[in-house]
Amino acid sequence: MRKSKKIIAGIMAVAMTGVVSFPEANITVPAIKPVNNVVYAAEKGEAEKFIESAENKVNASIYTGDADRSFNVNGRTYYQGVVLGNGNYNCNAGVSFNVENVDSISFDFGHVDWSSSNEATISIYLDDVLTEQFKMNGYNITKECSIDVSNASKMRITSSSDYSKYAMANISVDEAKAATPAVIPEYETAEDFVRGNYNGSNITAVDDSDSPNAVDRKSIHINGRTYYQGVILGNGNYNCNAAVSFNVENVDNISFDFGHVDWSSSNEATISIYLDDVLTEQFKMNGYDITRNYSIDVSDASKMRITSSSDYSKYAMANISVDGAKAATPAVIPEYETAEDFVRGNYNGSNITAIDDSDSPNAIDRKSININGRTYYQGVILGNGNYNCNAAVSFNVENVDNISFDFGHVDWSSSNEATISIYLDDVLTEQFKMNGYDITRNYSIDVSDASKMRITSSSDYSKYAMANISVDGAKAATPAVIPEYETAEDFVRGNYNGSNITAVDDSDSPNAVDRKSIHINGRTYYQGVILGNGNYNCNAAVSFNVENVDSISFDFGHVDDSKSNKSTISIYLDNVMKDRFEVTGDEAVKSYSIDVSNASKLRITSSSDYSKYAMGNISISSSQNPDLTTTTITTSITQTTTTTTSTGKESTTTKTTVQLPDATLFGDTNNDGDVNISDAVLIMQSIANPDEYRITKQGRSNADVVDNGNGVTNIDALAIQYIEIKTIQPDDFPLTSTELDALNK
Repeated sequence: MRKSKKIIAGIMAVAMTGVVSFPEANITVPAIKPVNNVVYAAEKGEAEKFIESAENKVNASIYTGDADRSFNVNGRTYYQGVVLGNGNYNCNAGVSFNVENVDSISFDFGHVDWSSSNEATISIYLDDVLTEQFKMNGYNITKECSIDVSNASKMRITSSSDYSKYAMANISVDEAKAATPAVIPEYETAEDFVRGNYNGSNITAVDDSDSPNAVDRKSIHINGRTYYQGVILGNGNYNCNAAVSFNVENVDNISFDFGHVDWSSSNEATISIYLDDVLTEQFKMNGYDITRNYSIDVSDASKMRITSSSDYSKYAMANISVDGAKAATPAVIPEYETAEDFVRGNYNGSNITAIDDSDSPNAIDRKSININGRTYYQGVILGNGNYNCNAAVSFNVENVDNISFDFGHVDWSSSNEATISIYLDDVLTEQFKMNGYDITRNYSIDVSDASKMRITSSSDYSKYAMANISVDGAKAATPAVIPEYETAEDFVRGNYNGSNITAVDDSDSPNAVDRKSIHINGRTYYQGVILGNGNYNCNAAVSFNVENVDSISFDFGHVDDSKSNKSTISIYLDNVMKDRFEVTGDEAVKSYSIDVSNASKLRITSSSDYSKYAMGNISISSSQNPDLTTTTITTSITQTTTTTTSTGKESTTTKTTVQLPDATLFGDTNNDGDVNISDAVLIMQSIANPDEYRITKQGRSNADVVDNGNGVTNIDALAIQYIEIKTIQPDDFPLTSTELDALNK
């Protein structure tokens, strides 16, 4: 049938002009040129001339193999073909060809890279008869088309779309192929692969093209790591759909890390991976998930496409490897030289304040955190003091084995309860509740098998903090300051978390006209704390840090000229109620003495209507060098002192037992975490001048290294000095006197 068509066409052409040769029939007749003056014989094999003969071009661009003109379809580069569409709205494009002397047309058909991905309707007509119609969008792979035109004289191809462009490329006419074949990407490096991405939407490609010394070197941060190569999916906007495509015709395997981009919204995203437009994997991820590693076999695919759908968040594929070719610059996993580096390395913080001790110790406004009367210069505050506040902070712990810190309520914030949760690699490992009355807790967390630690707090109006953070033994550069009071007025001024109170600390000049004072049962006090504000249903409270105090004494009574209504007074040590009593305005002033030697915190509360009560004439005592007695070194140490007072013929003997905490590090007299000559010096100074040189309760427990339980003496100082000459190791403590004598011989 095909041969007869050619003979008939040739005979018709003879009547017009020219000569046509039919080798099969051994006939030579004059040939007549068509109207367009172009006749193609299959044996010519010049596909480009066929393209040049295109007729009725509407919004179509012709490419005839020029080296300086090309277009891209699914990552390939073509130098020959026809692009249909101009990128405008409601664009109808088309092109026609004379195929009277052609048997077959074949070509690649696909979406032109970086044009809109909107769907197009493609129609193919032979002699104005629709022979094929299909739809295509920007995500489809290239379609190979072969059209039998042996019975046709005209072929027309049209495209109808909005904003997008499509193309027929690498056109072959019978046996005549494109003079310049399509270029299929081959990647020498993983960075070439990243740069070769196409049809990206709402993405940022980072290909490590900046100099390693560039000030603003581009990078991606995922779960605390820093990557210098990869692709970020998402722009941080609402309802963001991001996508990126890669040509993988010459690739067998792609591997990469995938995770949430630090400091972007933690909202969940749906991630989809397509090979040749077939969904091969889909998963959900949120900002709390750890980084995942993927390895994808693309040996049977020509195209890989990855999409992300999310609100406000960003996710990324990073550290991309292509058939074993790794990223030129590997990801940087944090290593912390100091605990402050660890604090500064926090990420994905929400409603937090990080204090990294970066201020000068002499700075007037040096940043700090106050927890239960202590002052910390390093840590992280969780919460902003607002209602329904959810706070969180994350740390990369891939190169860390242990994290330890103090945790407690931030002074002067609301005392409302908070729920604290600790996650390792997004697995809840510990959860507890805390309120503003709880004492500080110390935590030590084994993170040796984790890559990420996240701590969250959920509360109303209150703030909590982790402070004095240590990382694998690297302690805070500036230790926490535990109050030591030189005067009783210092103690009063050091009150914290007061509610409906007035502190009078005798700071006014004695000659001041309006010198502050408290009047109780006709007495005038110039130092103390008033509990209550004179309102109905008034709950008042005040707290003090008593870590370096042994006992507190004060007068307690009704404030003159306030209502005489009854009040309930409660006294708590470390949040445990030790005493509760009721008072009225008719009662005489009472004196109280409270043993706080085993406590870190004293809290006194008052509940009354309209009335005010006060503690006045507060005095504190702190034994600097007590005699200590204990039965074993593993139990708490106790100190017993005897005081005898005489008035005329009568004498009173009072015995006070002070219980000390267990030793944390034998020999560490000054509580700085090390044992050295300075600890021995402090012992000798405190013995010679106890008023000026004081040892804390914890320091006393640590310093009692010889005959433990007999108190701190110069013998303990001598033993600690032996550490300097390596005669004794800290692990040798505690010693007996006999063991120490043996070392001297």
